[in-house]
Amino acid sequence: PYNPDFALRAGARLLSRLIQRYDGDVEWALVAYQRGVGGAAKIYVPGPVPEGHRSYVDRVLRLREDFAQSRWAARCIDPAVAPN
Repeated sequence: PYNPDFALRAGARLLSRLIQRYDGDVEWALVAYQRGVGGAAKIYVPGPVPEGHRSYVDRVLRLREDFAQSRWAARCIDPAVAPN
C-alpha cells in the first residue's frame, strides 16, 4: 500500500543527496530528480540547466518560494508552531 509519509521522506532524502552530489547546485539536483540520476549524469555540464528542463526547474523553485512564504513553513521548521 502507498505510504505518503514514506514517499515524502524518501523523496526529500533523495533530493538532499542530489544537492550534495551536484555541489549545492539545486537546479542540477532538480534535473537529476526529474530525469533520474543516470539520465542527468549523461547531460551534466556545470552551468545553466538545459532549456528542456528549465520550465520544470523554474516551477519547482517558484513552488519552494511560495511555500517558504506560507504559514505552513514555520510549522515544518518548528512543529510547536501551529498554522493560523
